Amino acid sequence: MKKIIVILLFIFSLTLVSCKNDTNFDIVTTTYFQYDIVSNIVKDKLSIDVLTKPGVDNHDFLPSSTQMANIKNSKLFIFTSYKIDSWLNENVSQVAGKETIVINLNDYNDVNINDLHYWTDPKLILDFINVVKDEVVKIDPDNEDFYVENATNYYNAINNVHLSMESYFNSKEDVTIYFAGHNAMKYFEDRYKITIIALSNTSKPDADLTSNQITSLLEVIKENSVHFLFTEELKEPKVATTIKNELAEDNYELTLLELHGYHNVTKEDFDNNVSYLQLLERNFNNIKMALGD
Repeated sequence: MKKIIVILLFIFSLTLVSCKNDTNFDIVTTTYFQYDIVSNIVKDKLSIDVLTKPGVDNHDFLPSSTQMANIKNSKLFIFTSYKIDSWLNENVSQVAGKETIVINLNDYNDVNINDLHYWTDPKLILDFINVVKDEVVKIDPDNEDFYVENATNYYNAINNVHLSMESYFNSKEDVTIYFAGHNAMKYFEDRYKITIIALSNTSKPDADLTSNQITSLLEVIKENSVHFLFTEELKEPKVATTIKNELAEDNYELTLLELHGYHNVTKEDFDNNVSYLQLLERNFNNIKMALGD
């Protein structure tokens, strides 16, 4: 009898620990750029979770059972699209709670729905700030003025950089940069009317790269006297490093710079609260450096 009581007490204590470890969030986002928008609007007024943790590739992400429960218990759930968040199986209502407000940000992208990486266009990020702000106010109307002010400030800060970039690129002719990564910057490219020559034409970061592709880019770099090659975030720049080393054998100097696609951030950037705004500025500065400015 004593053994049974001990076992029951042990099970009960495990249940209590499990309950304490379950954390509900007011707002759940699937990826970094949404989390950034929300956190800059709500600050510490509401709790926020991002499903794709820092440093993790979001292309093949699958949520845990705890994360699924957090979505169902949230007041607001934001996701990127059914193509990116394929684990939703084209039916977010099966995941969200009855009272959960859901935002599919792809519904607010009217530029080109065939491209997965629409968030690389800063103008769309500005639109999303207002979309998210309106829904946040619905779940916490008592703090409406606070959210509106924060959203306005963040909108203006990003818009100032966007306008500076627009002015800068309009003053240039035939801006071309070279990118040793998967082609995820189409929206960015179209917004500022620049050309990004990517080594791979696929939207998948783990696509196989042939020696012919590498050789072709080597030739293009030499023919166009390119001395700056861009790489994507989070990925080890193996191809770019190979190209740089091969060129170095011919005493050809090549500098590698990051062109951030805002898929996710490193743990270091996340811990340092690096924002989308700062990454946008980082991209702008790197591009200006590559163009000699």
